[in-house]
Amino acid sequence: SANGITPRMAYDTLWIGNTRITGSGYWTTDGNGNLTASDAGNYNVAFDADTNTLTLNNATIAGQYDPTYNGSDAGIYAYSRSGSVSLTIQVTGNNMVSGNVGIYVLSNGGEVSVRISGGGSLTASGRQNGLRAFSNVSNAALTIEGTAVEASGGNYTGNAGVLVQAGKSSSGSLSVNGGSLTASGNPGISFWFGTGNNGSGTPSLTVSGNAAVDA
Repeated sequence: SANGITPRMAYDTLWIGNTRITGSGYWTTDGNGNLTASDAGNYNVAFDADTNTLTLNNATIAGQYDPTYNGSDAGIYAYSRSGSVSLTIQVTGNNMVSGNVGIYVLSNGGEVSVRISGGGSLTASGRQNGLRAFSNVSNAALTIEGTAVEASGGNYTGNAGVLVQAGKSSSGSLSVNGGSLTASGNPGISFWFGTGNNGSGTPSLTVSGNAAVDA
């Protein structure tokens, strides 16, 4: 990085497994949620704070509750109090993420954009949701490009495998371009608007390229 300074996070919290990520780096995972700092020659998780890109390389991530930084008990949790949250997840090999929510990207003050790409596979399972993209006030978008994604939620009503939640009168979008999405839960895919599921907004599901969606 420039001048030897590690770039810092563009948003308030990035929590993976049992670790708060505060800048660029490399880590290995042990399957129990523990991350150990490593280097480019040996890693399961990497983060580039310049581009907000999280690389998963045969990673097994289990969420661990933290009252300060991960109250939702998510496997991967990215959060901003006031700004937008943009996260690219680059997937290589076979990856598994679990928690109360598998992958949870949240903004209380801006747009949310999640992009999952790469030729590997990603299984995200949660007792509530497998994948949740949530903006309290604005648009929320989840895009899958060329990756085989399985997202599973819980059994209770509203425990969607994939939940895209946008602010009132905003847009919530799910796009699958190449690759595949298998979503299971109650229901498989859900769009909500407002802080509950009682607002109005514009949902969209787009499937393009050689893609398959099974929900």
